[in-house]
Amino acid sequence: MASSSPGDSAIARAELLGHCLPGRDYMVCDREGQVVATGAVGKLCIRGPLTMSGCLRPDSTLDPAVDEAG
Repeated sequence: MASSSPGDSAIARAELLGHCLPGRDYMVCDREGQVVATGAVGKLCIRGPLTMSGCLRPDSTLDPAVDEAG
């Protein structure tokens, strides 16, 4: 669990990510793991409790949940 929006309207909850929860680190990075500028497209990376530490199926062809940066 990385974000929450219990006080937001149903429309906002359906269209937005919500508010970042405390106790977690967030960044948007490029393919090389470097933080991108505000408004740029990238991969959302989150570190904190209740975040996924790996894939359920090790043979999955999907991107790994954990990269070299941890």
